[in-house]
Amino acid sequence: MCNQSESVIQLAMGVQVLSRGPHALQFGLDATRSGIIEVGDARAVAAVLDSLSAPRPLPEVVRRLAVSMDADAARSLIQDLIAYRVLVEVSRPEVLLIGTSTLANTLVETLRASGIHVRSPEPTQPLSRFLFDAPSPLPLIIVDQAHRTRALAAYTRHRTGPVLPVLQIDTRVLIGPYAVGVEGPCLICREHYLLERDPQWAAIAAAAPAGVRNPDPVVIQAGVAAAATMTRRICQLPDPPGVSAPDPRTGDTLLVDPFNRTPLKTLHLQPHPDCPLCF
Repeated sequence: MCNQSESVIQLAMGVQVLSRGPHALQFGLDATRSGIIEVGDARAVAAVLDSLSAPRPLPEVVRRLAVSMDADAARSLIQDLIAYRVLVEVSRPEVLLIGTSTLANTLVETLRASGIHVRSPEPTQPLSRFLFDAPSPLPLIIVDQAHRTRALAAYTRHRTGPVLPVLQIDTRVLIGPYAVGVEGPCLICREHYLLERDPQWAAIAAAAPAGVRNPDPVVIQAGVAAAATMTRRICQLPDPPGVSAPDPRTGDTLLVDPFNRTPLKTLHLQPHPDCPLCF
C-alpha cells in the first residue's frame, strides 16, 4: 500500500456491505466469493464502510473505525480489505484511444466510468502528431482502424507502452493481439492473419468505413465488455473480490462472437512470419 497519510480509498465497484449478524459482515450476495469478516460491532463498521462508496482519505477511515476498535485493528482491517480488493486505493490511470466508431465511443464511456482517463486526438489533429506528443509508455487502444493498418503500425511499433487493437468485423469483435513495445504481434501481423482467411482482406478493409454503420447493440456491448476488461487489467486496476485472472500477455487475443455457441474465444498469436515490420 502507498503512503498511508496520502492514500485515498473507496469500496470497489460492485461491492455491497451486508450484515451477517451482529458480529459479521459480507461484501456481496455470494459469500463464497465476496468475503466475510468478523468484527466486534458489525453495525458500526458497516456504517463506516458504507460511506466509502465515495473516496475518503485513509487516515479519516482509520479514525472512524477506531471508534469501535483500536487503531491498530482498524489499520489491519483496512489492509485485509484492500488485499481482498473489497477496498481499493483510488487512482486514475490514463490511456490513449484512437477511433470514432460506435464501438470506440461506447468503449470510451465504459473506460471513463471505470475510472480511467481517456485521451483521444482532436478531430483536426494528425494521428502522427497525437502519437508523437503523447507519452510513449501510455497504453494505446486502437479501435476500428483497419483501413489505416500500415500507417498506424509504423507510428506505434516503437512505442514503449502497451498497444491493444480492437476491431469490429460484422457481428464479431476482434480484440488484440496485445503488444508491448516491440514485443508481441503488431498491427501488420494482425492483417496477415486476416489475409490467411481472405486474400482480399486488406483491399476490402482499406475501402470500408471505420466501424460498422448500423452495428448490433448486442455486439457492441459484448465487445466493449471484453475490451474494457482487458484494458483495465493492462492499467493494473484491480479485479473484483474473489476473481483471480493473469495479467495480459503479449499475443493475447480475444474473439467476441455473442451469437455463436462459443461467444468468447481466447487465442494466443505470435508475430506473423511474413510481417515486414517484425522480421
